[in-house]
Amino acid sequence: MDNEKLLHKYLNGEASAEEVVQLKADPEYSQYVKIAEVSAGFETPSFNREAVYEKILATREAHSVKPLLVSKEKASNRTLWIAMAAAFVALVAGYFYISNQGETITTDIAQRQKIALPDGSEVVLNAASELQYNKKSWSENRTLQLNGEAFFDVEKGSTFTVTTNQGTVEVLGTEFNVYSRDSVFTVQCYEGSVAVAVGPYKTKLSQNQGIRFVNSALISEQNVIGSSPSWAVSESSFRNATLGRVLAELKRQYAITVRIDDNLLSEKLSVSFPHNNLEIALETIVAPLKLTYDINDEEVHIYAK
Repeated sequence: MDNEKLLHKYLNGEASAEEVVQLKADPEYSQYVKIAEVSAGFETPSFNREAVYEKILATREAHSVKPLLVSKEKASNRTLWIAMAAAFVALVAGYFYISNQGETITTDIAQRQKIALPDGSEVVLNAASELQYNKKSWSENRTLQLNGEAFFDVEKGSTFTVTTNQGTVEVLGTEFNVYSRDSVFTVQCYEGSVAVAVGPYKTKLSQNQGIRFVNSALISEQNVIGSSPSWAVSESSFRNATLGRVLAELKRQYAITVRIDDNLLSEKLSVSFPHNNLEIALETIVAPLKLTYDINDEEVHIYAK
């Protein structure tokens, strides 16, 4: 039996030990065996090998040009087998890589997205945020990576962990909000309790408690009001925040640019603004600081009166 037919038997798991030895003895066909052995460790969806093989043969017959010399035909067949084997491994390796990277969900400006996790837990992702988790291993490891802001409603079960660049939050089953942008890290607990860790600092928050860090330093402990963060109902709220931070959130909720004197960005205010009316939002922000604004298309200019 020629090695091409033996290879077909080998890929279908039908080759005997002697036939495998024969394949490995051929320097060219031994490469196919090595490729197959490497790809055997990949976890891939099931497929019909025989059907795939028949399609390959049909495609080869439809597109090949019969050469004048038999030796050239064999060389062409071997080249085709090399290409097919390489393509197969690339496909399998690609699938294996992608399936282990997990899910990545991102939101744009002025967009919120509700995400149902495999265990029934839910996440609402605020505008201009990103969430990553591994769906495949979720039952063994309930861990997510957050960049931005999200509200979590966690089903009871094994430890549920939210990691950010600034700190981590661990719970078993509860409702809480996590904000992690630039140097600011805030956690608010709306139900149950959560464990917060920022560097060596660790603490536990109960219902209606919150905590805020800036540059990994504890700034304040807060009382949490309501059953969910205000942004979940299309309103952003701030307590004693800089104007720069408030405007950064405004730009995440509206597709605008803001022109303002840098000296004004450090002004402090407590404010709430809606996500559905830019003029009302601007008026709410500038009035406490005795500022004013102009709107020109998508550019907002804020300045002193």
